[in-house]
Amino acid sequence: MRFSNTLALLSMGAMASASALPNMLGAYDLAMPIAERDVPTIECDNEPMYTGSLKLVSAKGRESNAAFEGIRNADGLQQLDVGKAGAAAREERFSFTSCRSSFMGYDTEYTKAAEVYFGRLQPASLVGKRCVSASQLAVDSARLVADKCSSSDDSGQMLQFWVLTKQPTGNGEEFTYYLSFPGQPKDDGSGDFSGSYTISKVTQDNNKLVKLAYEEEEGAPSPYFLKLA
Repeated sequence: MRFSNTLALLSMGAMASASALPNMLGAYDLAMPIAERDVPTIECDNEPMYTGSLKLVSAKGRESNAAFEGIRNADGLQQLDVGKAGAAAREERFSFTSCRSSFMGYDTEYTKAAEVYFGRLQPASLVGKRCVSASQLAVDSARLVADKCSSSDDSGQMLQFWVLTKQPTGNGEEFTYYLSFPGQPKDDGSGDFSGSYTISKVTQDNNKLVKLAYEEEEGAPSPYFLKLA
């Protein structure tokens, strides 16, 4: 698929650039100043806009706590779970911080029905250090992991950028905070990033992990969703 081809070409380009470096540096080269690559960064608010307990909710409305409880993948990253060693996950608080990314291209949206924000989802105790991220993109078997937050405004944002929909409950000033994962820039004219992501859960050993599945269908229905309560 085109998305995979794009990632492969980026990797090949990086290797080609590395192979072009000289084997030895002379005195003249060592005396020259090192040129730094000007990498743009995303802009995030200083404080989270909302903090609450993270819940995995089924289409029928059944809720389960979602937390990082030390279940690690092959890369050593903690994986988001709803059950560990046969027991339900503990309650853990997470924070959503509004961010602006030129690469992702999303802007805050205000409608009569809801307010939609874009940015980082993080364990409340690790704001600025760890972000809830996809372990992979464009696969059916990805997990949600606690990875280092990246400030570079580039394709790496696709792994950790989230949507928060603030929706009135109809009960006074109360709101529900729904989360979704775009995994792609807003307006991609090439069509390389078509498709969507759905949330579900999967049993691994005696643990229940949160699964992030890629669907080639735009707007594919999700059997579960995440929210902050």
